[in-house]
Amino acid sequence: MPARGAAELTVDGTIVRAFDRCPSTLPGCTITRGVQVLCLKIIFQLKTQGVLVTMNRMASRWIFWLALALAGGCGSDSNTAVEDEDTEQNEDMTGGEQPSESTARYRLTFDATWSETTHPTNFPGPSAHFSGLIGAVHNEQIIIWENGQFATDGMEEMAETGATGSLTQELELARVDGTVESIIAGDGIDISPDQVSVEFTVSRDYPLVTVVTMIAPSPDWFIGVHGQTLLTADNTFADSLVVDLAAYDAGTDDGTQFTSANLDAESAQPIQLVTSDPLDSDFEFGLPILGQFTFERIDP
Repeated sequence: MPARGAAELTVDGTIVRAFDRCPSTLPGCTITRGVQVLCLKIIFQLKTQGVLVTMNRMASRWIFWLALALAGGCGSDSNTAVEDEDTEQNEDMTGGEQPSESTARYRLTFDATWSETTHPTNFPGPSAHFSGLIGAVHNEQIIIWENGQFATDGMEEMAETGATGSLTQELELARVDGTVESIIAGDGIDISPDQVSVEFTVSRDYPLVTVVTMIAPSPDWFIGVHGQTLLTADNTFADSLVVDLAAYDAGTDDGTQFTSANLDAESAQPIQLVTSDPLDSDFEFGLPILGQFTFERIDP
């Protein structure tokens, strides 16, 4: 699903959102607007012909290199007319000028509400807690996790043990790759209910936030957000945003209760909302929620 407030281009009469764009930067290479627009044209053609159904990082990079080659390499601008048209369209979308603010500072407050009152079935008592917050500020070219996607090794480790080392390494590699701008790392909650906060900065090139934390104890359950944009529909940074936190199953452990013994899944399953037998937990499609994330802009 395209990010809210993402830029749009009209390609062959069809609006293509920035979610589908190819990389805009490459070390040692100047990527012109013509190359980027050529990427969009290729994506559009592949999608209309049914060749490209789902855009992912591998497809994005393949199309990018194809566009770069067709445009004549780094610094070449073989599509000046389209470039000028694209610039005019982007100006029209924002009243003639792009918004002046390029970054925004936020405080993320995690308000954990998980308790025996909210989730009475097999509630683990005073051991109920959440692991340290971990995530990243990133662009549309990376999906760290999402419903229906298989968990990475880092996500598996976080969901099963609360450890963040492997996930941090994955995010560091993504930062080198240019899809992650910064890593978000915050405290956990020792005893739920409670509250904890962490601060970070987003930019127009990297307006998305992914943050997760383990529901502990649990087999491989976690809560969080993925690819949450902090740009509004009018392409300005949001003042505040509140997100309810449902429970997700990482699909890597077959345990059914908060305190189930470790039981590695014989075959990993895609990430999905937790639904369990009423005798095991209160979850049905991830509900009741276990808390909220509140994003609050804090810069002047």
